Amino acid sequence: MAEASRYQRSLLAAGAFYEPPSVRNKGRRLAARRISASPFPVQFVDWEDGAIDIPDHSVDSVVTTWTLCTIPDVAQALRENKRVLKKEGAYFFVEHGQSPDIRVARLQGWWNPLQNKLAGGCHVNRPMEQLISEAGFKIEQLDNFYMAGPKIFSYMFCGWARMEGGID
Repeated sequence: MAEASRYQRSLLAAGAFYEPPSVRNKGRRLAARRISASPFPVQFVDWEDGAIDIPDHSVDSVVTTWTLCTIPDVAQALRENKRVLKKEGAYFFVEHGQSPDIRVARLQGWWNPLQNKLAGGCHVNRPMEQLISEAGFKIEQLDNFYMAGPKIFSYMFCGWARMEGGID
């Protein structure tokens, strides 16, 4: 769990967040105290109609935490992350997704339709590393592990990436 605390520090050092509407208000209330004490500006960015309302190549960091599992068009969300990042910007992520253990992955596939209905559209079986790479990010660091709890929900992808080949 030492790796997780390093990522928590990295995430606190970043600067922009976006969240699906299903968690937006609760997440903002939970984060308010830490944000008010932050030594740098933190901006929540709403995801509306498949777009982030921020100019192209204008932010230093994008952070997603337990977000990509819920966004219906995850490829579009990642394209938007890439669009708003400066050329030298960083994308930090903490996401859960598809386990490399074939038995767990089969259970995730079986459970996923019910998970979507019970948990606001959450997908437990998205291949996060693949999705992030296919969106044109070069993953600089990635730690994978199971958090405490049932394995079908708890396989983690924690890391950071840069834009591969610079700005499109």
